[in-house]
Amino acid sequence: MNGTLRRGAVVLAALMGLAAGMASAQSTDSLPSGLRLTAGGGLGFGTGGVHAGTGDSKPGGTLLGRIGVAKNGRPFLVLDGEWQLYQAPIPFPADDTCEKANAADCPATRFDGFSVLAGVALFVTEGFYVLPQAGAQFRNMTGYRASEYSETGFAAGLNAGYLLDFGSGVSVSPEVYLRYAAMTGPDTPSFRAFGFRVMATWVF
Repeated sequence: MNGTLRRGAVVLAALMGLAAGMASAQSTDSLPSGLRLTAGGGLGFGTGGVHAGTGDSKPGGTLLGRIGVAKNGRPFLVLDGEWQLYQAPIPFPADDTCEKANAADCPATRFDGFSVLAGVALFVTEGFYVLPQAGAQFRNMTGYRASEYSETGFAAGLNAGYLLDFGSGVSVSPEVYLRYAAMTGPDTPSFRAFGFRVMATWVF
């Protein structure tokens, strides 16, 4: 899982370099001025799982919703809802004996979930931005040791994206994201993920 975060950081850095090269071509003449309400949604794909001494990850999709305030046509204050459409794996605890004795009687612990994350978009150029976020993750746990893990926990994220303006208050933003969520349970677990997503937003 540490390798997962390193790969995600490399992708973030690559996107920053690409966005810097595109900045001179981005025009914001058609963006609405002032503070406006904004709403949107999107789809994402990435990989995530739980690190607890050892760790595993699984690829899967996310469904996204966003409301917030836009400043001069760009996202400013945002509140995101993220539905995790796959079941993230949790490694068997180091002291587990059931899994070694009879795996059929010990289904692995996994979860899908929903995260609420608030953040502020910080524009580095006219189009490129970073979006730090914080909030909470709510988990639907399954598996024979599911009761040993917390169903809610603090969550944090970091997105990097580029705003593509299509006029009339409509924009599309490809984003790369990193995610972390705290958990309680055996071996001090934590959720980690990274991936790519596309957000479409409307400014009213």
